[in-house]
Amino acid sequence: MVNMFHNNVLTSVNNQDFKNLLLGKRGHTKKTNTNALPVDINDVLEAIYLIYREEPKAKIHVIFLAQLKEFLQSNDTFENYIAAEYTISQLSKERFRKAPFILDETFLKFTRGQMFKNRLKLQNYKEYSGKYQTNGVWESLKSFCDNCLPPDRSIF
Repeated sequence: MVNMFHNNVLTSVNNQDFKNLLLGKRGHTKKTNTNALPVDINDVLEAIYLIYREEPKAKIHVIFLAQLKEFLQSNDTFENYIAAEYTISQLSKERFRKAPFILDETFLKFTRGQMFKNRLKLQNYKEYSGKYQTNGVWESLKSFCDNCLPPDRSIF
């Protein structure tokens, strides 16, 4: 089955618009929850996986990880947060052998460093999963990692 975002992801990469797709600025909204992110991370990841398998020359995983690194280094808290959400979703899929590629230790070490650097911003960010948390999205992200990922694969 072809993921409905497959063509959108390929088009966004070819048009230098991948960043906007990952941020949900291209109309890929999550339909199940009014408090949800403006993008369905699982749909986007499934499209990335499909491209990775079917069009290896596209190097979609390299482009994806480079964009996550850019988000993690951004001064924009939402970009920091969305990068963490994508990374955690990827790690979760790896755990259940649903991801065709694995995040290496270099990427995880970089992500951990950036998460620590962005900690205060993420603790004060009270949108999306942090809406009802004392320590904002930091608390919800850390809770998921603590409860659902092995410690050596966590971003904290």
